[in-house]
Amino acid sequence: MKTVKNIRFLFGVLWKKNKRYFCAVAVTFVLPAVINLVQVTFPKGILEALERQDVTGTGILAVSMCVLVFCMETISSFAEYKKYSCTGDFDIALNRLLAEAAAKWPYEKFEEFASRERYHFAVMCIKEGTADAVIGCMAAIVGSMLSLFSLLYISQIVVWWLWIVIGLSIAVIIGCEIYRANYDYKSYEEYSAVDMCMLYARDVLTWKDFAKESRLFSMYDYISSTANHYIDLLSSLQSKRAVKTFKAYFLSCVFDFIQRIAVFGYIAYEAYSGRISVADFSMLTLALITISALCIHIAKNIIHVGETAKYIEAYVHIIRDRETPDRKEKLEGNSSGKLDLRFEHVNFSYPGANFRALEDISYTFEAGKKYGIVGANGSGKTTFINLLTGMYSPTSGSISCNGRKMSEVSGESWRKMFSAVCQDFNIYAYTAEENVTMFQNDKPDNVREALERAGISWMDETGYLTSEYEQGRELSGGEAQKLAVARAIYRDAGIFVFDEPTAALSPTSEQELYESVFREMKDKTVFFISHRLASCRMCDEILVFEEGKVVESGGHEKLMKEGGLYAEMYHAQASLYGK
Repeated sequence: MKTVKNIRFLFGVLWKKNKRYFCAVAVTFVLPAVINLVQVTFPKGILEALERQDVTGTGILAVSMCVLVFCMETISSFAEYKKYSCTGDFDIALNRLLAEAAAKWPYEKFEEFASRERYHFAVMCIKEGTADAVIGCMAAIVGSMLSLFSLLYISQIVVWWLWIVIGLSIAVIIGCEIYRANYDYKSYEEYSAVDMCMLYARDVLTWKDFAKESRLFSMYDYISSTANHYIDLLSSLQSKRAVKTFKAYFLSCVFDFIQRIAVFGYIAYEAYSGRISVADFSMLTLALITISALCIHIAKNIIHVGETAKYIEAYVHIIRDRETPDRKEKLEGNSSGKLDLRFEHVNFSYPGANFRALEDISYTFEAGKKYGIVGANGSGKTTFINLLTGMYSPTSGSISCNGRKMSEVSGESWRKMFSAVCQDFNIYAYTAEENVTMFQNDKPDNVREALERAGISWMDETGYLTSEYEQGRELSGGEAQKLAVARAIYRDAGIFVFDEPTAALSPTSEQELYESVFREMKDKTVFFISHRLASCRMCDEILVFEEGKVVESGGHEKLMKEGGLYAEMYHAQASLYGK
């Protein structure tokens, strides 16, 4: 039932794309059936005419058969051309739907190997479970059955035991094909996982992002040997698959040989005994061999539809996620205005982990205030920000804005409340303007202002960034970080998140940035995550995280007087700067 639903879904997508494709398919399965019938029946008439020494009749029948077959094959070839000319478009359309579906995945899916591997497998499966494969198989089944019915009528005189031999041969060949198909899919899944690891090792060797460290730390030999290890595994899987396939193919050949010996031996004996004519010998031999081939062909195509349906399922269920509308309500006024956020007994655990990354976080964040988020590495700061911005959903507890729970509104609507400078931000191989606007250029006049406020007024808005383009340029770490700040300023949402925004900046540039933020964003809610605690002195409130819990909160002066973890961290950092 699932197979039928997946195929129906695929056909629905393809029908919208190109209806003429299906007309071409209809021609490709009707004409071959007629051609088979012509090529079996006409030779009998030709042989009978030759026995009567009717040269004219022989010539007319022979020419008629050739002309009919030529015309039908020409039309069929044109239909095949029209069909295959659409196949590439279908694959492109399916890949586009797959990418659009993955683009709407929740952020946490990208951190799961299983999700990434499933997507990689789905991309590979589009090549195997194509529209042409399914439709071609189904067309072949219908066409072969039309031919089979006509040939069975012709072959009524064949003795019963010969049908048993033919049936047994067909059954063994079909069994071998089922075995091969099941093994192919199983090995393909294993191949996909190894292929993903091999591609990553190759990317480490060749991608620009890894080039500096791979050379600085002499990683080439190790990564190269790792890549070769996965290549050897892939080669081993291919060899194993070839051996299994050969065994199944050899067994099929043996039984096909037995079947042909039985068919030719029986019909030759009947002709020798005078019970059938030479013309009947020719027609029956060809008919029985064709019947056997058609039965095998039908069975193989049925198996292939089932096999291909497995590949289809791999990408259809991802695409279906995209087709499911987000029925959650939008959060009104999510780009500006008063936005009060509230965490109520929020807990979060990563999949497979036996501990909580965040535990029982309850706090109300008032609109317009500046909050500092501090703590040692692994204390839960980044997890807190990912929950705050809607990248993760709480394992338990709730997060709300102005009384509306995150679970009640759409993810896109929730995320529109935030502008962010992420710790692991990216610079894209596009223009500076496109990097700032992130292709949401509804305020073109604000791009220059955002660049100036971020301290990079000299940057050309139309210039390409990164060396992916010939005219592009690479940015220094500080320049790239300022561009990320300009991106957040341009968006101008109600809540700003700065996750280590000054890591690549000098102390002077850091001071200028913070002064600008507090001056320009006095009416915005701002969250700072920083290991440089001097910046926290300007925050209204500071939350200190330790082992997933908020262990201290309050203003700088209050926390210093309490002499707790924050004061200890602050004094330790101050002493280091003093040295």
